[in-house]
Amino acid sequence: MTTETDWRRKWTSNLCASPWHPLEIQGSPYLVKWLFNEILCEIILTDFDSFWYEELSNNSFKERVEAR
Repeated sequence: MTTETDWRRKWTSNLCASPWHPLEIQGSPYLVKWLFNEILCEIILTDFDSFWYEELSNNSFKERVEAR
């Protein structure tokens, strides 16, 4: 059986483990969560009726930011 220390060393963050954060846009409530790491960026947004999800490589994310 592995110890907690071993488990913590092997654990990697993922979007499911990220907390939801409240967000209000023009008076409408949303929830958003994100994950940024060395490889990719993931964002998920919900208005409680539908979900928007996007996954980008870090290079694609940087290109999109620089284009603005």
